[in-house]
Order: sequence, then C-alpha cells, then structure tokens
Amino acid sequence: MWTWHQLRPSLVKFLGWFRRPSNVLSVAAILAAVIVPWIEKMVKADEERSAKTDTLLAVTNRLVEMNRQYTQSDVLGNGILAATRYNELARANAIAKSIVHDAYPPVLFALSTELCISGQFDEAHGYLEEVLHRGSGVHFLSERPSRDELAEAHVVGARCYVGQAQASTEARAQYKKLAQAEMALAVADSGDDSDRALGQRAIRYAEWAQMDEAIEDPASGRAHRQKAQEIAKKMHVKNPQVAAFVDPAAPPKVLPLPELKADNIPRSADADTYIVSFLDAPYETGALMVTPIAPRAQTGGTLFFFRSGLFTEAYEVNTLMSKADRITGMDFHRTLPTPAMSKDVDKIDVTWSIDTVGTGKITGVQCKVGETPKRFIASLAVPHEPDTSVTTSK
Repeated sequence: MWTWHQLRPSLVKFLGWFRRPSNVLSVAAILAAVIVPWIEKMVKADEERSAKTDTLLAVTNRLVEMNRQYTQSDVLGNGILAATRYNELARANAIAKSIVHDAYPPVLFALSTELCISGQFDEAHGYLEEVLHRGSGVHFLSERPSRDELAEAHVVGARCYVGQAQASTEARAQYKKLAQAEMALAVADSGDDSDRALGQRAIRYAEWAQMDEAIEDPASGRAHRQKAQEIAKKMHVKNPQVAAFVDPAAPPKVLPLPELKADNIPRSADADTYIVSFLDAPYETGALMVTPIAPRAQTGGTLFFFRSGLFTEAYEVNTLMSKADRITGMDFHRTLPTPAMSKDVDKIDVTWSIDTVGTGKITGVQCKVGETPKRFIASLAVPHEPDTSVTTSK
C-alpha cells in the first residue's frame, strides 16, 4: 500500500508541471480547440432549430386556413387549393420530422389533425406519441408538456381514430374502442375543481359526445353530453361559451350589457364627452373626450376604452381629417418613449373612418391595430360648458 512519503514526490512533480506557463497555455489551447467549435455548433443548431420552428408554425397555419377556403361551387379553385395544400403538408411533415423532439405540442396537434384529414393516420399518431412520451418519465433535454397539452394529445388522437373508424369497415370496432380509450384518458379527473379545469372537462365530454354521434353510438353520446352538463353546472361562475358548447339545444342566456358608471365617465369643462358603443362587440365600450369638433379646427382629446365596464387603455387624438367642410376621419395614437431620440414618437394605433357627424352623434368604422374593423356609434353624454367669463360692455 502506498504511503504519503512515497506519493509526495510524484504529486510534487505533477503539480510542478502546471507551474510552467507554456504547459498551461498548451492545455488552454487544446481546450479552446475543442470547446469553441462545439459551442459554435450548438449555437448554429439552435438558430436552425428556431428557424425551422417558425417555418413549421407558418406552414401549419396556412394549412388550417386552406381548409376554410374550400367552396362547393368553385371546382377548379378547389383543385388548385388541394394541390397547394398537399405540397404544404408534405413540407410541414418534413420539417416536423427534423425537429420532432423540439416542436411545440400545439403545432404538432395542428399538424396531426391535418395529417388525419389527409388520411395519413400513422404519421399523425407518431407526433401525438412524441408529446405523450415527453410527459412520461424524466427528460432533461425537453420541456415536459402541461396537463392540458397531454389531455389535448389524447383528444386529437381520438379524433384520428374516429376518422379511421369512418374510413374502415373491417377494423371499425377496433378503432371505436381506441377512440373511447383515448377520450377516457383525456377526461381523467385531475382533482382540480377550479372553474377553468371544470370548463375544460365539460368541453371534452361534449367533444366525446360528438365523436360518439359520428361513429353512430347515440346512447354513449347522450351519456357523455349529460356528464358534460353536470360538470358545467359545478362551475362557480357560469360561462356562456361553455354552456352553449355542452348544451347547444338550450337557448342562449342574454347577459346584461356593461354600462359605464357616471363616476367612470371622463369629463372636462372645455370638452365634449361621447359614449362609444360597438355593434360587433357589445361588451366593449369607449368614451371620447374631445374639444368641440369642427372642420379645419384644432381638435384635441383622448379616446378611452372599457371592457365589461372596466378601463383597459387610452389613446390621444392625433389628427382630424376633413374634406369639403365635412369631417371624414380621426386618428388616435399612443405616445411611445424613445430614449435614443430624447423625445416621443407618435404611432397611429386607432383610426376612425367617419360616416356621419350629427347633433350629438358620430357614426363610422373603427380600425384598431391587431383587431378586425368594427362599426361604432358615439353619442354625446356630457357636453362642454360654454365660456361665460367673457362679457361684452354695453
């Protein structure tokens, strides 16, 4: 057995080797030659993976949009659209295979759905199995899917099996059993009694009922729809969207529209305040506090937005457009600070195309960044107070 006195000379000699600068530099050079290329390779791989992920997301979105564009009357257009869709699906499938372990679960769900629609069931189930595999065991190099994503993987898988059952006669019973097994896993009770979890379970049971009806099993469909309604009733705050989905035959409940309280209406002595309502968005309201509007006049003010009676955001009046003594539009902006320029930059976020300006009323169309155009009616609620401080001498 080695003693300390026997080991000490060897240890001193080994440590002494590192005291020579040339030796240390040699070791550093070797490490740099190995590590730096490895780091560069990893960075390049991350950039390529990110680019492929963005491309896959864009292609998948186009596939979903193409399914909405089919029409029964345009045969030639449908043929061209089908050929384009086939090419895009092949491209998305090739990209997904190259980054299958890193692709986002929602993207894989959308791609699997498109593959099932095209009859490529094995490919679709392969991507779903990838998501489920990430959720089992420990995986250090990939993020574990959420509980909702794992449940959605089972729902998409069940839809594929329903499609296979409809397309097959010999294995119809087998695919029906597989679809039932997938949905049983999708609706498994997680013990979460929050309204969000209850709503999702109710919707999944309603989807299960729809699948039962598609594979001609009305008895199971009625049972699952009844289960969906029972779960929806347990929600503390009733959700009209969930209620309409789980019980489409029930008449929709009309909820009272939100109203701005008098204390919440902005006002100023030298400005008119209009209450703005949107025909296509009844739960959104606005308040325009603006100096009296007139063609070729200097107009200033603020447009406030509210949702369900609660304030959300505000924009300042930027310009007033008029033509031939008729007001045609208004632009609103949000001021963005720009440190490099040491001043503010005006960005147009909301535009009003005005149809009519009457006594106490403005109508037109609102275009807001990130939203679809909406028709609006602005009604005068609080007029400005006329200036009585100036009097004329007799």
